[in-house]
Amino acid sequence: MFDDIDYPILLNETERLYSDVFKYMQCAYFDNSDHPEKRNDIEKKMLYIGQKVENLPNESLKRFFYKALCFCLRSSYVQNPKQFKVKYSYQDKHFINEQLKKYGKYDIEEMFNGICNLNEEELLPEILDAIDVSLKEAKKEASISGQLKETMPMANVIITAAFVKYSDEIKKDKNLTDAYERILKTLVDAGDEQAAWLLDEFRLH
Repeated sequence: MFDDIDYPILLNETERLYSDVFKYMQCAYFDNSDHPEKRNDIEKKMLYIGQKVENLPNESLKRFFYKALCFCLRSSYVQNPKQFKVKYSYQDKHFINEQLKKYGKYDIEEMFNGICNLNEEELLPEILDAIDVSLKEAKKEASISGQLKETMPMANVIITAAFVKYSDEIKKDKNLTDAYERILKTLVDAGDEQAAWLLDEFRLH
């Protein structure tokens, strides 16, 4: 899959094929709540691909794979994830968190989109850790205000669900509390009024 590749041809002709493969894997991961062995198999494949991707000489191609490896490719397979029953085990959440920590920083907009595609309510509150890390790492590279303004609707879905459904649970865990507040502050700095309101309410109640 990654040996003896003509990268210009890959970029021009077959990125769509790879995209379809990864979207299928993303959909299969979503669908297999009751089959942990299938999810485990997908995780092993993604970790293997991640090792190979680091040796690719083409930066654009790397970025494509980075999005794929953290479930951040936009997919037509799942239009509304909340209409389907999905659950994530502790192991599933740990894997998704670690993948997002590694790759989410490369495209913040797609990171938020990917979390919503997997159904953010089932990943919260643990996913806050990965969002926090991704935002911090992305800010080291460049200003992310532009990306955040584009993705505020998606980001607001996640931060609002965290507040409404998991506020008490978050407050019992200092690491999650700190992560949630840092996320909100980052969004406030980008002009997000919803995040400003949530930050005030979270601290008051």
